[in-house]
Amino acid sequence: MQSDFESSLRENGFRSPRPLPKFLQEQVTFSQKKHRGTTPRRTGPPRPPLKSVPPVSRLFPNKTREEESRPRAVSFRQSEPSVLQSPHYNEKSTESFFNQCFEVVQKLGEGSFGEVYKVKCKEDDKFYAVKRSRERFKGEADRKRKLEEVHQHETLSRHPNCVEFLKAWAEKGHLYIQTELCQMSLEEYSEGHHDISESTVWSFLLDLMKGVKHLHDHDLLHLDIKPENIFVSMYGACKLGDFGLTVQLGKNDLTDAQEGDPRYLAPELLQGKFGKHADVFSIGITILELACDLDLPQNGQLWHQLRNGDIPWDITKGISRSLKDIITSMMDPDYQRRPSLEDLLHLPVMRSVDRRNRVMLTFRKVWVSILAFLSMLIGILAMFVQIVTHALRLPVSHMVKSPRRYSKHRDPLTGISATPTTKCFDTDVHGSYGQPLSNLTFSSDEEKSKVFAEPASYPVISTSGTPLLNRSCRRTPLHQPRSSSPICHGRLNNSFDRWTPNGSPNISAVHDDPATPLNLSFDEPKALNKSALEPKNLMQIFEDTDDN
Repeated sequence: MQSDFESSLRENGFRSPRPLPKFLQEQVTFSQKKHRGTTPRRTGPPRPPLKSVPPVSRLFPNKTREEESRPRAVSFRQSEPSVLQSPHYNEKSTESFFNQCFEVVQKLGEGSFGEVYKVKCKEDDKFYAVKRSRERFKGEADRKRKLEEVHQHETLSRHPNCVEFLKAWAEKGHLYIQTELCQMSLEEYSEGHHDISESTVWSFLLDLMKGVKHLHDHDLLHLDIKPENIFVSMYGACKLGDFGLTVQLGKNDLTDAQEGDPRYLAPELLQGKFGKHADVFSIGITILELACDLDLPQNGQLWHQLRNGDIPWDITKGISRSLKDIITSMMDPDYQRRPSLEDLLHLPVMRSVDRRNRVMLTFRKVWVSILAFLSMLIGILAMFVQIVTHALRLPVSHMVKSPRRYSKHRDPLTGISATPTTKCFDTDVHGSYGQPLSNLTFSSDEEKSKVFAEPASYPVISTSGTPLLNRSCRRTPLHQPRSSSPICHGRLNNSFDRWTPNGSPNISAVHDDPATPLNLSFDEPKALNKSALEPKNLMQIFEDTDDN
């Protein structure tokens, strides 16, 4: 029986004291990458909890710090040495082996388990890719699990559709894996090319099938096939890499197996059913993403819709029927009905794609070789032109730097050179120093008489120390050193050198004053001769004294 209070509430319009919430079902549809505007910065999947890893004990460490800090080569081959050797590595240095032997160019990417760098090796000056574990070893079990990736690399033989493994080492609790460097990842390629041609998609599909089949032939499961772990080589071929989650089928215990990115995850892996069919599903959904530019969901209704075989064919109108059939068979919800990679490679359409790929790969290799040869040839020609240009410029520069060879006469008193054909001063003031009067020596009286008897005009040193010259400079027949400078017979607007009393060169300006005549007084020739000849020829002074 209802109370009067509730009946009064209903009469007044209040049916319930607590209103019930209403849920709206949002319509979710598939979308393409090019319609989302900008490329989102996806974070890697959450790090799964480590299994069978005891906590790190600070009281009872397994190894000493000194042993952990030294770089040790990681290899499961008997012939491989455990000590790293490199001419650029110094054991006494505090820097790591990675920093001493490699030069980091850029960071290519990072995931939940490691970081990848593009490096340049200092030994051969080549570029490589080095993957460094993100966290230190958390115990012996964790160390063995991480080193298992190196074991998988060494188990596989070289294949053109798998990234080539070079070496691995452990240092300071981190694992380093050095591999070949590719041009870019398939994810970067798809983000830059939203409209990939179907012929290119067929080529990528064939390369992926061959690479994964190579793993399956060695009883290995990749379990993390996605565009981030697929790389495009310099010749345009796809290569499979990142074997961090690879599992060997021969093991009875698969409890340590971990799933990869949920966007490319096969549905049966959630039930613990591991097998080659899981990699087939990952290849199929990867090709669907490339062919349709599909933005794959990480979870939710659309994620289950793709796993149930409900593929959005409305956005796949541009692809052929044969490609749709292959994608549908590879993404079959029943993993037992999925074809194997060997069966897919024997299809007629895949054989035709294989023949076309071989021709295109050969053409690309030849084209790259031609470009490399042309680049080398251009470098050699540039070096040759540089050498020839330097050789042609060498005589000119030599003549400019040594202008003193052109003058043959110099005045013995002022150090000014004169030649009948020179019309201007030498601009190289440092190479035209004169000779002081006190440094002159005469071998005979005849030379002295020629010097003091020649009616020549000489510059007068003013009270300010600046020599003055008249407009016309008279040429003297004196024998002058070859290191003198030419004299100007016209208007003088340049500078010349004179010698100070101390014998050091001094550069002064030349004043062209027509009103100032040249005057050189020889009223005291004896004193002048004495001051000029005393430091150099003492015997000549005594002979002159006897003659007087």
